[in-house]
Amino acid sequence: NATHYDNMLGRAQTNYLAQISIELTESSNSTNDVVAKLSALAAIVVPLNFITGMWGANVKVPGQDIDNLHYFFYILGMCLLYVVIAVCFARRYRIF
Repeated sequence: NATHYDNMLGRAQTNYLAQISIELTESSNSTNDVVAKLSALAAIVVPLNFITGMWGANVKVPGQDIDNLHYFFYILGMCLLYVVIAVCFARRYRIF
C-alpha cells in the first residue's frame, strides 16, 4: 500500500515538474517575441536618430551651403523611404 502511494506521488512530482517546464518555455518564447519587436524598432529608429542628429552637431551636412531646401527634402525623403522599406520588411517577416 505504501509503495502504491510512493509511485503515485513520484508521478505527481514528475507531472508538476513537466508543467513548470512548459510554463517556463512559454514565458521564454513570449520574451523572445518582445525582444525581436524591440530590436526591429531599434533598427528603424537608431539610423534615423543618427541622421537627424547630424544637424545638431558640428558636422557638414550635404546641401548645408545651398540656399534652397532641395537637399533637406531629399534627406527627409530618404529617411521616409527607409522607414517604409524597413516596416514592409518587418511586416513581411511578421516581426510587427
